[in-house]
Amino acid sequence: MIASIKNLKGVKQLSKPEQKNVQGGQACVFQYYDKFSGQATGGALLTTIADGPSGSSQANDFCVAHVISTGEGCRYNCEWDD
Repeated sequence: MIASIKNLKGVKQLSKPEQKNVQGGQACVFQYYDKFSGQATGGALLTTIADGPSGSSQANDFCVAHVISTGEGCRYNCEWDD
């Protein structure tokens, strides 16, 4: 899965010093896609989403905002949801 994430447009692996500066919460992977073709158009990894069920609500709100602002589709997978 990590190889798939690294291949998404705009995704960058954090260096060790950058990882140390990440503040709390769970990690959520977001994938953006063209709603008609289903082709991936980009993605993001956010690590500041709240833990537990409230984080799923936050992630959903993030996707909804992305869909409204870009017209693309959005999916997410958070650690808590696994």
